Amino acid sequence: MRLWVIAVLMLVSTLFVLQAEAAGLVDNGDGTVTDDKTGLMWQKQDDGKQYNWYQASGTYYKKYNPTSENVCRSLTLGGKSDWRLPSKRELETILAYFWNTASGGWYWSSAMFVKEDDVYASYANLVDGKIYMTLIEGPIRPEFLMPLKVKCVRGGM
Repeated sequence: MRLWVIAVLMLVSTLFVLQAEAAGLVDNGDGTVTDDKTGLMWQKQDDGKQYNWYQASGTYYKKYNPTSENVCRSLTLGGKSDWRLPSKRELETILAYFWNTASGGWYWSSAMFVKEDDVYASYANLVDGKIYMTLIEGPIRPEFLMPLKVKCVRGGM
């Protein structure tokens, strides 16, 4: 049974590497991958934690992020410390790579907008490969803060 599990894990790992190479991502061997099409460097794996949008983006909010926590700004990875939360457009560039893989899940982008009294933020669902918007603050659901994962990026498009 153990050999079967090991064989399956090796196959999944190989498929993950092949999918990454096909998408134009280069594994830098230091916990990061670089997209050779955009020049963006990505955190290869998230930290396994979930954050509200205010914490993910580093946006101060007395009630939801009183310490101005900034997940990406506090990251040092691959010898780099200039990490940030990706924009919606940047997150879209890696959907093909991370979509439907072991690292799938829902990830925040830095994109947000205000409409009347409501505040919305966008996130990517790496399970179905789509970008969504969600209400993060408003009079109807003023405390709705869906905790999601964060995948940090550096560089610019």
